[in-house]
Order: sequence, then C-alpha cells, then structure tokens
Amino acid sequence: LLAAKRPIILAGGGISQCGLRDGFKELVELLKVPVVTTMPGNDLIPTDSPYRVGFMGGTARREAGIVLYNTDFVLALGTRMSNKCIGYTHSQFIPKAKKLIRVEIDETEFERQLKECEEDVVADLRSFIPSAISYAEKIIGSHNHMPWVNAVNEMRKAMSKTDITFGNELLGHFTELLPQNANITLDVGNNLVYSVQSSIIKNGTRMYVSAGLGSMGYSIPAAVGVAVGSKVPTYAVTGDGGAQMNIQELNTIAKSRLPVKILVLNNKALGHIIVFQKHYLDDRRIATTEAGGDYHSCDFAALGRAYGIRSYKIFDIGELDQYQDVLRDAEPALFEAEFEDCGMLPNIHGGLDPLTNGPELPK
Repeated sequence: LLAAKRPIILAGGGISQCGLRDGFKELVELLKVPVVTTMPGNDLIPTDSPYRVGFMGGTARREAGIVLYNTDFVLALGTRMSNKCIGYTHSQFIPKAKKLIRVEIDETEFERQLKECEEDVVADLRSFIPSAISYAEKIIGSHNHMPWVNAVNEMRKAMSKTDITFGNELLGHFTELLPQNANITLDVGNNLVYSVQSSIIKNGTRMYVSAGLGSMGYSIPAAVGVAVGSKVPTYAVTGDGGAQMNIQELNTIAKSRLPVKILVLNNKALGHIIVFQKHYLDDRRIATTEAGGDYHSCDFAALGRAYGIRSYKIFDIGELDQYQDVLRDAEPALFEAEFEDCGMLPNIHGGLDPLTNGPELPK
C-alpha cells in the first residue's frame, strides 16, 4: 500500500457483521485512501467523506467502476467479491492492479482465485482491523495518496449529474431529510438501485438489504424487526411490486404503533423485471405493466389510511419538505410517490468499462 500510487480499500458487509464499523472508519482516516464498497457495505462511509467512492457491481453508478479500472492496489475486507460484483470475466476486474490482498476468514473462498496478483490472507477481521490500525498509526506521514484521493473526488464531482433519474433524485432528497443514525430497510427492484446509488449516508446511517438473496417484499417486514429492536423511527423503501408481497404487515405496524415510515415508489410497473425483459427477452413484457393488462398496482395511500396509518401521496419531490415532522416522530406513516417508470442507469454489468458502456457520457 505504501508503494502504490492509486490504492483503494474494497469493503463489504462483513465489516458491519463483525461490529467493526467504527474501527473501519478509523483505519480509513489513518490510511487516507478511497473506499469502494459492495452493496451490503454501502453504508460504511458517509456521503460527505472524501474517501467515499460508492458501491460496485452491475447496478452501481460508474464512479466505482472507473476507480476499479484505474487502481494499482486493492485491499479487500469483509467481502467474497462475488461475480455479480466484479463481473464474470475476471481479467476485466482491476486490470491495472499490481496487488490484490484478500482478507478472508473462510479459506475455501481462496479456491476461487480471482487474479494472478492476489495474495490471500486467512484472518478474522476482528483481529485484522485492530492490528491494521496499530500499524497504520506507526506509518503516519510516510505516504501521501491525497493526489489520488483528490483526483477521485474531482471525477465524482464531474459525474454527479450523469445517469440521474427521478428515482435517484427522490431517494437523495428523502434520505437528506432523515436524522442522523437513521435505520433504512431497502426492498428489491429499481427502488433498491435508486436507494443505494443516491441515498445520503450520514454518520450512523444503517441500511439493511437482502442483497444477493433478492427477497422482493423484504423492506416492510424488515423495518418491523428493526423498529422493534431499536425503538427508534425506521424507514422502509419499497416499490409497488414489493409492497404488495407483504402488505399485511401494515396491520402489524398500525396495531403496534411502530415508528415505521414507508416510502412506496409507485410506477405502476415491475421496473427492474422490465429491464431484464428488455435486455434478455426481446422486450417481451409479460406481467410487468398495467398497460399490458396483466399486472396491477393499487392506491397505497388509501390502503394505509384503511389500516389507520397517516398516509400521503406525493407527485413532486419538494412536497416531502412539508412532512419533516412526520418523518421524525414516533408514529407510523406512509408516503406514496407516483411517477412514470424511468428505469435504472447506467446498467453496466460488473467488470465492463464504465466509460464506453452504458448511455453515452457527455464530453
């Protein structure tokens, strides 16, 4: 890492699972290198940190892919680096890296070798990260990666307005209104993509996702569990498809007066499945749109009110501002945002060049 010119840390959900979030942040502040995360590790670094890049994979924005394409050293912590993250053609993953260090407690993971330049370390993060902090404290001032950090931040700034949809803007503003230490549960579908791409991660923000399990309908019952366990307001983001899979939990939330705030993104379609149908099934849309007559959404605000939950329809992002008190109090609430299906961007498979794939970038 000291010899590298463009080092990064690749961080996964295992860091949170080991209870090492604070220790990891301390290590990053000492090493002062950019951090690319997996989707389950998306909440490890706040949005305003100079070391945050974003998450990687086929549903990610381009920034992480650009950094991965240019890095010359990778330290991987708390992630098995699944093919969904790194792509199926491993030669395209970190092509300029001279060293990949994989820290993994399960040595059978190393049977799946990713790169010729990799060095495998069998270790528990609960011992590795404290040891790394101790070593990093001893080498303060012996390396300077700030030119690389600054270059990454300039790139992030230049890319900030590209590949943005209504969904991205909605989730960015919604999470901006949430308090510090907010617990957020995310469903499956485009609502998940908008959330992990554009949510404002504050100090203490926790995001709960079903990740590779792809459990559509996850966020509302997950929010019930988080709210019961934490006894603080919990925020569930879902789509009209996922919400209808566990809609009965509105009864649980209402009768128990749980502080669960639900944001339903109602595009009256199964947007993420449409992406799959478009790319792999010649755009044959079966059971995914109301226009096709074989999929139907509903009036979620009316349903919420039927259960006795304060419910509001919003058609403009700025309308959320008038509900800031509702977002922070200890009573249940539901917000339904109706909008035209807008897909997800840039939709570049993991490992592919983020500059030449996806929608054409401005000069």
